[in-house]
Amino acid sequence: MIVFKYILGFFYSIILRFKGVKVHPLARITTNSKFEGLNKINRNVAFIDSKLGVGSYINNGSYFVKSQIGKFCSIGSNVKVITGDHPLQDNISTHPSFFSLRKQAGFTFTNTQLYKEVKYADENESYCVIIENDVWIGSNVQLLSGVTIKNGSVVAAGSVVIKDVEPYSIVGGIPAKEIKKRFSEEDIDYLLQNSWWNRPLDWIRLNYLKFQKLESFKSIDDFKH
Repeated sequence: MIVFKYILGFFYSIILRFKGVKVHPLARITTNSKFEGLNKINRNVAFIDSKLGVGSYINNGSYFVKSQIGKFCSIGSNVKVITGDHPLQDNISTHPSFFSLRKQAGFTFTNTQLYKEVKYADENESYCVIIENDVWIGSNVQLLSGVTIKNGSVVAAGSVVIKDVEPYSIVGGIPAKEIKKRFSEEDIDYLLQNSWWNRPLDWIRLNYLKFQKLESFKSIDDFKH
């Protein structure tokens, strides 16, 4: 079964080339993962039951499971989504044999799932982690399940993210805390309302030089109407 899944993944990666998606031969993707196009999945990346928006790429050794990643995101090496959770309050033992049916250690005492082991970032419980658009995540970052990394934000290398990251903020540390905002609140509101990542690619190609400075970005005629 495992070999069969690898073979399916190999042929799926070939099909994805027609959408401008490049998948390294040593990467592992599932056939029910979705790619919007112009993506790159590098060496030893695992991308399991997840979604990747236009222009986003993932560097070597990263692991994503049940994750939604938006458009134009830059994901560093060895970024991991951590999905498992253990009870800390009241329960005498944190060992899953007392509360889980998954038999992580090869056995379980319980006949009923007694604890919700995975946290989700959306109400429909489709994704453990949501990364919105134009997000940069540095290398060796760990993302705990249930978090949302919002538009335009930056996560410093080596951080452990345990709660949501607000739009256009820079966070870092263990656990990750806000270091500063990238722009003023007024400018952040402007950028969020503009949502340039939803514009056609031809428009982005035409105006990309004006992305270098906020002042020139605001001068684009389309925004004045």
